[in-house]
Amino acid sequence: MSSRVLRKLQGDKDVVDDISDTETDIPVSGGARRKQLNINRYDLLNQQSHSESEVKEDDNETEAAKSCEGDPNHEAVKRKKKKKKKKSGKHVNTQRSSEDNADQGVQYFTYEHSQSYRQIQNKFLESVESLNPDNIVAIINDHPYHIDTLIQLSDLCKLSEDLAMAAEFIERALYCLECAFHPLFNVAQGNCRLDYRRQENRALYITLFKHLVFVGGRACCRTSLEFCKLLLSLDPDGDPLAIKLAIDFYALRAREYNWLIDFSEEWESSKNLSQLPNFAFSTAVAHFYTSNGDTAKADNFLQNALLMFPGVLMPLLEKCSVQIDSRVMTHMFFTVNEQKQPAALTQLIQLYVSRCYHIWKVGDLVHWLEKNVHLVLDRVDKNDAIDFSGPVLDFDPLPPKDSINIYTRPKRPTVSSNSSIPLGIFFRSILPNFNQIPPNLLEPGREEDGAAALPVYGNDGNNEGGDLRRSVASLVGAMRDLLNNIRPEMEVPNDADVDEDYDDLT
Repeated sequence: MSSRVLRKLQGDKDVVDDISDTETDIPVSGGARRKQLNINRYDLLNQQSHSESEVKEDDNETEAAKSCEGDPNHEAVKRKKKKKKKKSGKHVNTQRSSEDNADQGVQYFTYEHSQSYRQIQNKFLESVESLNPDNIVAIINDHPYHIDTLIQLSDLCKLSEDLAMAAEFIERALYCLECAFHPLFNVAQGNCRLDYRRQENRALYITLFKHLVFVGGRACCRTSLEFCKLLLSLDPDGDPLAIKLAIDFYALRAREYNWLIDFSEEWESSKNLSQLPNFAFSTAVAHFYTSNGDTAKADNFLQNALLMFPGVLMPLLEKCSVQIDSRVMTHMFFTVNEQKQPAALTQLIQLYVSRCYHIWKVGDLVHWLEKNVHLVLDRVDKNDAIDFSGPVLDFDPLPPKDSINIYTRPKRPTVSSNSSIPLGIFFRSILPNFNQIPPNLLEPGREEDGAAALPVYGNDGNNEGGDLRRSVASLVGAMRDLLNNIRPEMEVPNDADVDEDYDDLT
């Protein structure tokens, strides 16, 4: 609020004479007329804060008016200021001032600790190293609004299961941090940044995160969602507290399905949110609740999520206490892939399941999940769109969907063979050109290779026994051929290396 408005409410004479837009003439006795301000003091509750340029302009007008007191041209100066005020007032309604109309180029802020606060902070650090909670309590008794002490005591109360007191300490810390905001630090604009690398700034991040967790525990999920947005706006690129792993949960609990879909689509091109298991499944749930009965689009999102992250299904069903049918339990797609996933992906899946399993226990989501799981298995059995569940390569673990590739993975050579002998598979793996049954090798009736001739047919007259014996014989011959090929050449001894008594020994 500018000083001009305050003087207006207090009935300043100069301001009363200066204002003509809100004055009215009221007749009084004797035919005289007096001026009365049309002021509603409750307008302050709805009044928006003035820009910095308007405040400076009001202060300059006041100083100019006071400096002109006693000057015969004082009335002329006031009339000039009055006309200028009228013109600028109309201009503000249609266009912002020159200072406020500047490009919104992101503003960076930081907390600065005074010398006395630094002394308290050093004392707090010594108390933490002492491992004595009484020392921390002593600090809060002397300094009730020390931020880090309030956060530490909140954790101690949480360990003792006093959640009400823990939440109260966090609220007190948040109040203290808010009181230290810079006048231009307006979190509603979304262009204020706070560098998480600076130690003084991290207290606001930690306090906001703990506060939204406590608020969410009281089923105020919409409020928690707004705090998630606030935390993300402070550092959207770095996201030091990984709010993207929790914002989808609070959006679903707050039933902000359309917002979640729009947020996912807007950030997909720059952040690849679909590469996170929580967003892959939460976006599918949001499409399900906004489908109005037509779940085709939601089915596609869920099936893609299951194909991309098959390791989510089993822990999710177990957490929801859902009995798994035999087809899903015995299929290798949801069991083998779960064991082969990287450790980092396993942590993300466990975090998502432990946080969001409540969502899947509500409504018809379990039946919808069951239907799409069987559809995914049908696609897997038909080798249809299994690119999502390919191997995770360490050098390129998470390629985006719109990846521009100049290299393609070569296809593995396939060797056609009807034999399932383990040794044959072993030789086929180490010898790409190995042939299971090479021609002219141990043909029936030949014994010159050192092996007995094997009959072509078995006892029952069919060719199965002969094929098996031929395979064994071929394997033995291949092993002999392999050993002969890899045997190192014997070195011819030099005459100088020959022992004089060599002939006697031989």
